[in-house]
Amino acid sequence: GLTDFLRRAAQVNASGTASICGGMKLTWRETLDRVSKTAALLECLGVKPNDRVGIIANNSARFLEMLFAIPWCGAVVAPLNTRWSVAESSEIAIDLECSIIVTDKANLGRTLDILSRMPYPPRILVLDGTAPEGAVSLEPALINCPSRSDARRKGDDLAMICFTGGTTGRSKGALLTHAGMYTNVLQWITAVQASPRDKL
Repeated sequence: GLTDFLRRAAQVNASGTASICGGMKLTWRETLDRVSKTAALLECLGVKPNDRVGIIANNSARFLEMLFAIPWCGAVVAPLNTRWSVAESSEIAIDLECSIIVTDKANLGRTLDILSRMPYPPRILVLDGTAPEGAVSLEPALINCPSRSDARRKGDDLAMICFTGGTTGRSKGALLTHAGMYTNVLQWITAVQASPRDKL
């Protein structure tokens, strides 16, 4: 499954650079450690296998970690486009029945607006900054959080639900399996001839 890539990178290139974001550089070993702890935190917050975890956040190293942490605990990644309207986002979040919404400081206000339209709003996990009352801030919560073993999702297990842009009608969710995404990544690496020296 998708987490195989992270475990392999931490095994063969533990001290190599995994991400650089906002002046912070993390190795593959550090990233794996954060992912396993974040997965444990998600589980403590009530996320169960096959639950949908919504993400409303800008690209960042924390976003990257969440893409691994969600399947690490056996759940399904459900990114919500930050360019959607509040009404559109809340409608899709209701359909997904997200057990938790992950957001960041830049999208927190919008996320709160979206949740205000939901009959049973899920909990919020904030990737950076201070969380409002009732929400959880990632970094303080990780301090004493234990690691969790990888759920090892694979094959036809659902990995992600990606939505179309909705330019010709209502956005539609595409169900992406671990095997399908794994194969796509390998095809992309071959097509662009990516190497360990490249920075993306």
